Amino acid sequence: MLNTAWVMSPITKIIILLLFLFLSACATTSSEPDSDKQAELYRQAMESVKSGYYDDALTQLQVLNKQAKTEKSREQIELSIAYVLYKKGEYEPALKQCADYVRDNSGHPGVAYAYYLQGLIKSSQGEQHLARIMENMSPGDDYPEELRQAHAYFSELVSLFPESAYTKDAIQQASRLRQQLAAFELYAARYDLVQGNYPEALRRARYVDNYFTDPAIRKKAKQLMVETYKQAGNEEQARIIERQIEELSISNPSVP
Repeated sequence: MLNTAWVMSPITKIIILLLFLFLSACATTSSEPDSDKQAELYRQAMESVKSGYYDDALTQLQVLNKQAKTEKSREQIELSIAYVLYKKGEYEPALKQCADYVRDNSGHPGVAYAYYLQGLIKSSQGEQHLARIMENMSPGDDYPEELRQAHAYFSELVSLFPESAYTKDAIQQASRLRQQLAAFELYAARYDLVQGNYPEALRRARYVDNYFTDPAIRKKAKQLMVETYKQAGNEEQARIIERQIEELSISNPSVP
């Protein structure tokens, strides 16, 4: 029998989990006459999110937040508002909403989601920043710092909440971000090489070689170092790095 939890998208699982948590909060106050009405309004808001009607969802959630009778309900609504702001592209308000939640709810299970959402937001910001850099074809001193910040959020989530519903995806997201950061460093290093800025090209390539563990990425960094040393006229140092590449290939035969 197919386990549908594995085929649902992360976004769908997020919406379902938020809805479940809110309904659980409503269940603790079932004696209140407005509980069913609030639960239905929340369901409508989540349907608006799934349909892409983010303005409608935000309005519904803001109304619901004012009507919430318990702190637990308000906490879930606040997380949902942060998610909708993220989907609308209002990244800074979404980040502030998450940061406020983490500050006010230390140790609460919802903090795991707040870290996860902050990682997604910073990933989006970083990828947009990276696209602008690549479009200009001139990295210079520009750097997609948001990608590094996103990695930090995902790493914090994995460290603090290893059993959370978001941990598996956070690990995958962090791995993807490392690939992006390494690719950017190598792109910038090659740009420096073309410009004849050999010290900076070597610095970037060494950084990738020293701080990234993926053998394929390290091999690319070393190959760039060889090319830089040769263009700089340092054949001896180029041969040293070439021997390191041979050793790396022997110890990792699957690396192309």
